[in-house]
Formats: sequence, C-alpha cells, structure tokens
Amino acid sequence: MNEEKLEEYLETVINNSLADYAYELYLNIKSTMRKNGFIVDIPDACFSYDSFMYCFDRGQHYFECEIFINGVVEFFYKNRATSELWGEDSWVENKLSKDVIEKLKIFSVSA
Repeated sequence: MNEEKLEEYLETVINNSLADYAYELYLNIKSTMRKNGFIVDIPDACFSYDSFMYCFDRGQHYFECEIFINGVVEFFYKNRATSELWGEDSWVENKLSKDVIEKLKIFSVSA
C-alpha cells in the first residue's frame, strides 16, 4: 500500500473522528521516525466500527497500532522467532515513546 492509497482508505472510514485519529497517528509516526533518521514502511491498515489498526509485518517481526474512537492507542509487538511480546498504551496526541520508536526502527530504512 502506498501513502496515497492509505489516505484514500482513511477517507472511507465511517467514523470521521476515528479517521482523524488514525491519520494523526500516521503523521506522528512518519515525522517522528524522519526526525530520528528513518523512513518507516507504509503499514497495512484495517478498521472496525470502533477501532482502526495499522500493522507492520517483516519476517519474524510483527507490530500493530490499534486506535480507538476515544483516542487511545494500543501498541503491540511480537517476535515470532523468540516469542517476545511487548505492549504499551498511549493517546494519539502523545509523543511516541522511546520503546515505540525502537520497535518502529525494525520496519524502517535509514533516511
């Protein structure tokens, strides 16, 4: 999925505030990673009636960001080879934590 298709997809989400939160988080991820010297992969995306999810999948690594209609974000990471699990809750408007940035580096290339 490229960035243009992602934007088109977000426009189809029924709940506008959820789409706004999803797009705000995407821009936050993109700009934060750029400031840290990385270009993050374009995630897969899907939505339900009360949440929107970005998924990053690369080999043994899986990372998702689930955004809820109240602005809460649940980050989740799994390493399929080691069974390592990690998670963190936050709010869309918060800065990304160091742990989230470290996980996103797995799905990024140097700028």
